[in-house]
Amino acid sequence: MVQSDAMRVSFIDYFISKQVAGIVNQGPGSAPSPVCVAHVFPPCKWVTNIMLQAAPDLLWKVEENNAGYLFVIICFNS
Repeated sequence: MVQSDAMRVSFIDYFISKQVAGIVNQGPGSAPSPVCVAHVFPPCKWVTNIMLQAAPDLLWKVEENNAGYLFVIICFNS
């Protein structure tokens, strides 16, 4: 519970308050391009629409419990 609260305060609430998305490139420093890219989005109309289409039960459960969340898309380079 302590870890969940800390995550919400320091990470989830930051994205929500700033209404920003984040991008993280991950890979070895010597690689010319990242191995994967993570896109992080706070709750917003676009995310809600995606969740309604892909996982309406999950969205309902998250909203019902007033749980903070971030929507993460991970793309792997092949």
